[in-house]
Amino acid sequence: MAKTSPYKPGMPWVVVAIFAFLVSLMIGASLFESTRMRSDGPMMAITAKGHIFCVFGNDTINTPIAKGDSVRMLGVYNDGIFMKYLVETDKGVRGWIRPWYVDMPVLTHSKKHNPNDTIWLTNIPETSSQYGHILGWEYYGTLANGAKSTNIYPTDYFPAFKDSHKYIFRKNSSSHFASREKFESNVIGKNLDSIEDKYGPVMQYIPSGTGGGEASVNTSVFDKSTGSFYEPVLTIAADSTVSSVRFGLLSDRNSWIWKYIPLSSQLIDFPLTSFFARSSLYDSLKPSEFCTSPMDKTWNWTKRIVIGICGLIWLIAIPSVACLLIHIMLYFRHSLYPLSDTAVKILISILTVAFAYYWIIVTMTWGEYIFWEFLLIASAYMMCQNEFTVLADEVPHTRCQKCRAMEAMELVDKDFLESEEKTEDTSQSHKLGSRTRRWQTWTQVTQGNSSWREDVKNHYETDTDWREDRYKENVRYDRYMLHYQCQCCGHKERKRDYVRVVLDRKYQGSSTYTTHSSSD
Repeated sequence: MAKTSPYKPGMPWVVVAIFAFLVSLMIGASLFESTRMRSDGPMMAITAKGHIFCVFGNDTINTPIAKGDSVRMLGVYNDGIFMKYLVETDKGVRGWIRPWYVDMPVLTHSKKHNPNDTIWLTNIPETSSQYGHILGWEYYGTLANGAKSTNIYPTDYFPAFKDSHKYIFRKNSSSHFASREKFESNVIGKNLDSIEDKYGPVMQYIPSGTGGGEASVNTSVFDKSTGSFYEPVLTIAADSTVSSVRFGLLSDRNSWIWKYIPLSSQLIDFPLTSFFARSSLYDSLKPSEFCTSPMDKTWNWTKRIVIGICGLIWLIAIPSVACLLIHIMLYFRHSLYPLSDTAVKILISILTVAFAYYWIIVTMTWGEYIFWEFLLIASAYMMCQNEFTVLADEVPHTRCQKCRAMEAMELVDKDFLESEEKTEDTSQSHKLGSRTRRWQTWTQVTQGNSSWREDVKNHYETDTDWREDRYKENVRYDRYMLHYQCQCCGHKERKRDYVRVVLDRKYQGSSTYTTHSSSD
């Protein structure tokens, strides 16, 4: 028997590269998310008597603000006629204010109305008394030359100060996630500074004259009983500690299934869940309206496409990390030495199911719809099947059954066993052509002078003609015994194999047949 080649342990570098990419994506997507509130925004003078409003659940609290006061810009939410600024006063009030109350011009991006003009808003649209919703659908302002602008409609515009795009809040973002039970136990009796360190930043804050107040933090609180996420509203007592918490509905997406997912509250409270599911407080991408040069527009769209692709991979492919990790560990044969191939398959199944289940919790906590999770499950299943193929119980085994070395089995010898001649009938089919008939059926409905079709259905029938050529073949089967040996430890395996050789082939005739397929 021939000697084996010297064993040179390899490494599946493609698998390592994919594993490194997925791990980097999993960690990097969260590591570079910024949840800090900006404090370097411009100061703005109040130009008209108005109010700062805070929305706490179903309650809206208005705090009057006088003309001539100043507030600091913290962020911009929404755009166009619904835009509002998050501001903070020198007295510590933090809440929302409408653009027409502050001395901050806006830059429109409408191609029809005031294109690229800087406008100081002057009129105050009528709003509802309870929630402050805008009742008017247009308003106007003053241009830089003092002329009155045309009406501003619900088109995009942004505050006109340097790097204003860096202050745009990301919609539906949360910095932290917690179950209702854990959140209440962690905040009751604590002061606002310690709560902000754990669940912040503070988004809204209204102090009271007695030293207390109300505040909300950028945390989504999960209630298992309803399957929904809520915005917490903290009531602060006179001693500056939180005395009670109430909740306003933030999102009921997937609530119908959240209520029945086992261990959902516990997994949401797992420390890494908030890290993986959190989003940046501010939008990291510049709005397309801010991109003026072709290069800037190209770079902006390139970033959006790359982020979109990476986001899709983040949603559905991360659970494959478990399979990839085990696959890499197999090449360090001592790491899983005690485990047989069957035990490794069981280990892969357990880890993949556990990680996929956890990642479903993470992505749904982030806000993904449940139907996307089926892609995640399919991705994890296909990766497991691929790994099971690698560890299939077939000779030669990819993994040595004795020393556990990967890809070490080498063909070292082939013994001839016997030859056998046979006569066999064979056939080959050739497509000659096809005919397709299409038609529609419907129900005609007549009502008065009107008539229309309902339940319109498309149908087709296809007939395909085939020619079958028949042959009689004289064949010889040469059978061999193949011998394999591990390059690492010398472990031997063998299996039978054969080679089919056609010695003679005679044409016996042809016939035609037709296959029929249809669809309703």
